Amino acid sequence: MFIDLYATEAVLLPESLGTPATPLISLAGVPYGVKNNIAVQGHPMQAGSPALPDTPVNESAEVVKRLSQVGAECIGSLNMHELALGTTSNNSFFGATRNPRDLERTAGGSSGGSAAAVADGSVPFALGTDTGGSCRIPAAYCGVVGFRPTTGRYPSEGVFMISPTRDTVGVLANSVSDVSLVDTAITGETELLDVAAASIRIGLPRQGFFTQSSPEVATVVEFAIERLEEEGVEFVDVELEGSHDIALAGLQVVAFEAPREVLSFFGFTPSTDSFTNAELRLLHLFVEDIASPDVKSIFSHFVDSPITEETYLAALNRREVLQEAYDAVFAKNSIDVLAYPTVGIIAPRIGEDTVTVHGAESPLFPYSISNTDSGSLAGQPSLSLPIPRLAGALPVGLGVEGMRGDDRRLLAISSVLHKILTRN
Repeated sequence: MFIDLYATEAVLLPESLGTPATPLISLAGVPYGVKNNIAVQGHPMQAGSPALPDTPVNESAEVVKRLSQVGAECIGSLNMHELALGTTSNNSFFGATRNPRDLERTAGGSSGGSAAAVADGSVPFALGTDTGGSCRIPAAYCGVVGFRPTTGRYPSEGVFMISPTRDTVGVLANSVSDVSLVDTAITGETELLDVAAASIRIGLPRQGFFTQSSPEVATVVEFAIERLEEEGVEFVDVELEGSHDIALAGLQVVAFEAPREVLSFFGFTPSTDSFTNAELRLLHLFVEDIASPDVKSIFSHFVDSPITEETYLAALNRREVLQEAYDAVFAKNSIDVLAYPTVGIIAPRIGEDTVTVHGAESPLFPYSISNTDSGSLAGQPSLSLPIPRLAGALPVGLGVEGMRGDDRRLLAISSVLHKILTRN
């Protein structure tokens, strides 16, 4: 079922009942929702698409099981961009997901329903998934916190993925503290460092990450930087080599892995290189059932112009080079995190598929992920923080990105930043 995003009051998460020495928390009775590509026993998992069966699944995803163990109650499955292949959640099968801040605008994607449910107050947190920005983009558009953990930190069993190399379950909530509680419930890690603002050193990769932002977003992000500087946070300009030259490699990874994930879902053991005739027949039938024209076009291209194993392996090598670049920028500049505009624009209107910034028109999808894509491919933990604005102004997100495996430190630092930005 799809929950009514506009029916219930917000529920605050309880405080942790444990300490680092006693790693126990309780989320007893706390409701939450999951993106429709995460399995919940007794409910269909269709990834927002009629191409997947609408029959109830027999077993919940491992992340859902872990949340159940601490008492959290999943109350529904949430809308998404079909098959997680887009950034708007304009779903032609279930309908477009509307942004609670402005119902004529997109909630973002692909985890749009998860962000909208949290922003509207229907649930205090929701699970999404993130391939190239799919938790953080809707978080930025809807004005909530969206967290992508280090790739591999959260279990993936029971999740329909399009790219095992890139995908991860993520968390959307109203505060970093709430995200941290959910992270503890999933991983068992309770430690959250006590970080002083004056000890935080943030790298600003202005080249690429800042240059394509709209004037409105740029102004809001610079305001946030100034506000944090006033509280003692240190900023330094850095350069992340190759960060905006990896779009093709990232797409090639998804293009190779997505059809094989579909084949695995339907019981095939796909080959590593070319598809068999039987595999092609199933994939063509799958494409026929996709409802959203943009997703049908993308997936059809994956099937009809398949990526070779050689190209795929070269893309994975490019990923390793990017990871080395991330490691280098952190080490060379002695920074704790990177920060940048999550997305360079405010939420576009539903149906818009291009964006014009500084007089140049660009397709919405690649523009939307231009700042979040590199960290996703490298596997970095990252999140989007809402930057407070005057009443009536649409949300803008501040992206914060840490070192791989350093998720709890990223959460601790981001909690400090969020509290400063929301302080009256």
